[in-house]
Amino acid sequence: MFRVRNVSEIGFKTTLQVAIIPVGPDTTTRSILDGLSLSRFQTLAAYGVSSTTPYSLPNEREGTAMSYSYVDTSANPFLESVPVVVEGLDVLTISRGQAIVISFLADAQTYARDLVIFERFIENLEF
Repeated sequence: MFRVRNVSEIGFKTTLQVAIIPVGPDTTTRSILDGLSLSRFQTLAAYGVSSTTPYSLPNEREGTAMSYSYVDTSANPFLESVPVVVEGLDVLTISRGQAIVISFLADAQTYARDLVIFERFIENLEF
């Protein structure tokens, strides 16, 4: 639904993304996170989940945060590049029959520095 990347950044571009997934009344947070992980495991090198924890969103809305990492390699085989370890954070909440997934991706070397941007984004997000 929404994706922003820092195109001025050298190497892996820090990314903020919001996705909406329609869900049924019996869908659980766990099943959505497992589906995201299964999909990523099949397409991303060395994908692994670090942790899953409760997350408090603005307006006292409850969510779940899932931290993960993977190795990003250049899609262009003609360009030589060093693989980059990417750290990601998904914040998931279910509202009105929709799962809202707010994602943050950054190079592992800049993750801590750029996480402040993600937190500021979440604080100002209205849904």
